[in-house]
Amino acid sequence: MKVAVLCPGQGAQYPGMLSRMAADPVVSSVIAHASTLIGSDLFDLETEDSLRRTYAVQLCTFTAAVAANTALERFGIVPDVVAGLSVGVFAAAVICGAMRFETALEMVMMRARLMEEERPHGYGLSAILGLSEPQVLDAIRSYNSLQTRVFIASVNAPSEIVIAGDNEALSQVCAHARRLGALSVKRLKTAVPSHCPLLAETARRLRLQLAQTELLTPRMPYMSSVRGSILTEPKAILEDLAASIERPVRWYEGIAGLFERGIRLYIEMPPGNKLSNLITQQWGEARSIAVESNSLEHIADIVIYLQEQLNTF
Repeated sequence: MKVAVLCPGQGAQYPGMLSRMAADPVVSSVIAHASTLIGSDLFDLETEDSLRRTYAVQLCTFTAAVAANTALERFGIVPDVVAGLSVGVFAAAVICGAMRFETALEMVMMRARLMEEERPHGYGLSAILGLSEPQVLDAIRSYNSLQTRVFIASVNAPSEIVIAGDNEALSQVCAHARRLGALSVKRLKTAVPSHCPLLAETARRLRLQLAQTELLTPRMPYMSSVRGSILTEPKAILEDLAASIERPVRWYEGIAGLFERGIRLYIEMPPGNKLSNLITQQWGEARSIAVESNSLEHIADIVIYLQEQLNTF
């Protein structure tokens, strides 16, 4: 049975997550290696105060996903395809073999710093549930101007849209969305306007750095969250890593494509369970599991059981 590994974005981070996983020796080894590379203890970055900065959030989220997948592979749980959302694209690039861990960590550090520098305050993300993408686009057009800018940042599901922009524009569009009948409108903790043209300069500078990165042949397909399609060429994957900063995420389209390719088991790397919940909500025939609070040994047992169960269908 084909398996997809999903690497979440920075919105899923929470304090103490790495510490809860560190009892596993493989996870602990990856965290220690990352700490050496960045020149500080990664555990110091996962406090509530530190996680107010996207820099700390991105480093912890990236490391957690790679560490958990590395630990699961020793139990024989090897994905057939990998997908990442937001900073999760770099974890996906490492897992599929397109980029070395050390290189990806350096790129994540650069990405986070550039994002903070380009849009240091006054921006963010909001999630709108219950409206279609065309409805959200209409709301955006009503308020966009040179002074107040807002964009679609991610299409997580047909009626779950994330928008990015400055605080004033977000407030206006969200108020309009409520009037249109949105079931829920929620401001996300992320303090930067990810996946939109407001971060075009960050994408440009990261693209220049990635152009100097060694290209590696991936050992498995990589799902582009920007294109919503499968990539296997190293150059295409590297371009996707930069493009994901300034272009909207087509997450729903990508997962729909994986489902059409026969992927029925999805494993969400930590932190959080948002991506696995979306699988359950949209594709009833699929099975998903989040590596969240259980031991990795128990997760491996569950995955093996689900594989056996799905093979009977």
